[in-house]
Amino acid sequence: MTDRELLEKILEEIGDIKTRTGNLEDGMEKLGTEVQGIKAEIKEMKKDVLEVKVVQEVKVLPGLSLLAEGHENIVEHIQEKIDARADKLQDSIDVLSIAVKYHSEDIQELKKAQ
Repeated sequence: MTDRELLEKILEEIGDIKTRTGNLEDGMEKLGTEVQGIKAEIKEMKKDVLEVKVVQEVKVLPGLSLLAEGHENIVEHIQEKIDARADKLQDSIDVLSIAVKYHSEDIQELKKAQ
């Protein structure tokens, strides 16, 4: 290979290297643009999350607390009704037990009298 051919080959290789370097630079530029887009999206998402947190703290959590308090009041009210009903049923059972006792005694006396 002559010196001229060698120089031409080197120039050709240098041209290929410049082309590949240019392609790499273009790729890096595209990546940089994509990274900037991703950063912007992340920033927007952080803003949205912050808004959700604020809404949660200001509206949702107090509403849940009120709802829980309401449920506690309902449960207490229902328990009072259950207790009152249980007391009435116990009174009825007591009365019926006494009546059965007296009737049983009356039946026993009638059997003895026969």
